[in-house]
Formats: sequence, C-alpha cells, structure tokens
Amino acid sequence: MTVDYAGIAVEVGAALAETGMSATILEQGAKTGPDHNPTIGDDVPHACTVMQTGFTKLIKSGTLVEGAEAAFMLSADGLGVTPSTAHGLDVGGVVYRILKVDPLAPAGVVVYYTLQVAI
Repeated sequence: MTVDYAGIAVEVGAALAETGMSATILEQGAKTGPDHNPTIGDDVPHACTVMQTGFTKLIKSGTLVEGAEAAFMLSADGLGVTPSTAHGLDVGGVVYRILKVDPLAPAGVVVYYTLQVAI
C-alpha cells in the first residue's frame, strides 16, 4: 500500500487555512555592489499559513527572563520557498527571526514545517 504524502500535505494545508493565520516568509533581497559595501535589496515576501503551537520563556535565574521562543506549524502546500534560518517570519506585522526549521517529510515529501522563532 502506498501512501499519498502529497495529498496529505494538501489536507494539512487546508486544515491550517481553516484554523491558522496568514503570515509571510521574508526572503532576504539580492545583494549587489562590492563585498566591502554591499547593498541588500528589498525582502521578497512569500505568503503562507501558520499556526502557533508553542511558547517557551527562557529563565536565567529567579524571575529574570533572558529570552523567549515560539513554535509555528507552517503549511508546505503551495509554499514558494523552502524556509531557512536566513529568512524572517512576519505574523500579524511582527517579524520573527527563524532559529530552526524542522520539515516533516516522510518519503521525501514535505507535509509541513515546524519553525522555532525568537521573540
């Protein structure tokens, strides 16, 4: 029995479209000019759908909060870019730095990504 992972990716995308929120993967613009003084072009936006799945406060000692991280589930269905730590994630006008990208890709077909971002 073969499993239709591409079909499952479409189903995950449809479920996230119903329950998630619109977001944008921000791919850094092209670098031009000399290496010692490059000019970075405008970010290239890639529309996507995400759902926040976790939140962690990093505590150094006592009640001092050193930082925080959040996790988002990102639909791979129709995504025009492979997310990476070089990208940003814009959710509701807040741009997060992507720390880690974990694809769920059985048989080499990406069903969805889990993104860990810095807050």
